[in-house]
Amino acid sequence: MRALTLLLTLFATACWKTDWKPCSPLNCAGCCAEGECLSAPPACGTGGAECTCVPGAADACTPSCDGRSCGPDGCGGTCGACGAGEACDANGRCTSCGANSCGAGCGACAIGEVCSAAGVCVAACSPSCTGKQCGPDGCGGACGTCSGGQTCTASGQCQCVPSCAGKQCGSDGCGGSCGACATGTCNDSGQCVATCTPSCSGKTCGSDGCGGSCGSCPAGTACDSAGKCQCVPSCMGRQCGPDGCGGACGACGAGQSCTAAGQCQCVPACAGRTCGPDGCGGSCGACSAGSTCSSAGVCVSSCVPESDASFCARLQKQCGLATGLDNCGAPRTASCGSCASGQSCVANACVGPQRLVFTTSWQVLPGTGSTTVEFRCAGTVTTTATGGTRCFRSQGDPVELRISGTTWLLYPGCDGLRSTNCMTSISPSSATYKDYEVNAGGRLLCDAMGWPLANTLADKNPGTYAADVAVVQTGPAVIGTAQGLKNYGTYVNCEP
Repeated sequence: MRALTLLLTLFATACWKTDWKPCSPLNCAGCCAEGECLSAPPACGTGGAECTCVPGAADACTPSCDGRSCGPDGCGGTCGACGAGEACDANGRCTSCGANSCGAGCGACAIGEVCSAAGVCVAACSPSCTGKQCGPDGCGGACGTCSGGQTCTASGQCQCVPSCAGKQCGSDGCGGSCGACATGTCNDSGQCVATCTPSCSGKTCGSDGCGGSCGSCPAGTACDSAGKCQCVPSCMGRQCGPDGCGGACGACGAGQSCTAAGQCQCVPACAGRTCGPDGCGGSCGACSAGSTCSSAGVCVSSCVPESDASFCARLQKQCGLATGLDNCGAPRTASCGSCASGQSCVANACVGPQRLVFTTSWQVLPGTGSTTVEFRCAGTVTTTATGGTRCFRSQGDPVELRISGTTWLLYPGCDGLRSTNCMTSISPSSATYKDYEVNAGGRLLCDAMGWPLANTLADKNPGTYAADVAVVQTGPAVIGTAQGLKNYGTYVNCEP
């Protein structure tokens, strides 16, 4: 008998290990209270051998996805995910996002709103759980839950509820007593009995049935009704995270994460976004002046680009290709059109035919055909008030012409209308001048220099001495000379 008692004591002492237990034909399952004992030989049935405890059928988790297409499967996995524009409801079905939906595929809430656990945008709220163990947090959540046998007071404190219904004696469950027996002893049912036999078989804690104890449990555990020490979940003041016993104190909603203190906290969603709401009542950033935030959370220009015509007008470009920044600051090259007939585009500006100006040096007059005609001012050269060119001489003709190397004075014109402008030699001989009124000589020269014929100012004075004179015209070219003519001019103004 003493040997058997020693052997059982050794078996019981070795049961503290979690990966193996002493094997006994009498108590293999008892050692593996948390699972099943492998009983196939040679693991069990032979005294002194060892057996391995494995998770039993009661400990294995079976995913539950019947009738569910999304959401948790009850074993830490998922039953599937919803597509874009859909969210998973409480029944595990994908539903279309409503006007105020958020989270998952339904997007983020506006600034000042947060996504609730139900997937609906609500006004941003800060949970208030300071000094509270349980009860509402003011934002639709909870500050924690009370353990069995406790209730939550209005101030958020877990309070034990004494339980003495049907009991004559013993503990009330809250550290108090339901009464004492006048005679006899108090059994586990809270009844006074004459005699009582302590019963601790298979128990490590709790009452022995006679007012005594079968043992106490270490910190963090509590004695269950079967007299076994079990882990006590610790969720006071916690909304989420581990409960210390392999379970959880709760789950956070979409777009939230659990802090180390067990509080659900909104996670700003700004990945790939530079502006707009962050889904937690804040902002991912602001756009600069001239830009707006798109639905994708990206700053885009709000400027409306001007037309090419407005672009050219603003840059004061009349023709050709113009390059610069448009009204929105974007680089642009635009065609500003072409010039009218007779004009050319120079530095994006339309200019008329090239205009020659008076100088004291000889210049070749264009458009005179095969005959080389040159001109110069033999007097004083100035610029007129309107931007024209002026040749002046107080006495005598101010302009000289050189035709094929021979120098002549510019003849202002004869009195009366003469189609030959008083010229005795004209080439071609049958030609007439397009202007043969008084002072026509000055007007024809300015026209040949590129200035408007009608705007020319010149004078004609009766002379007292004879001179060799000439008149020249272009378009068509007509050149005339004469000797011994007396009329003279003192100035020629080519005006624009």
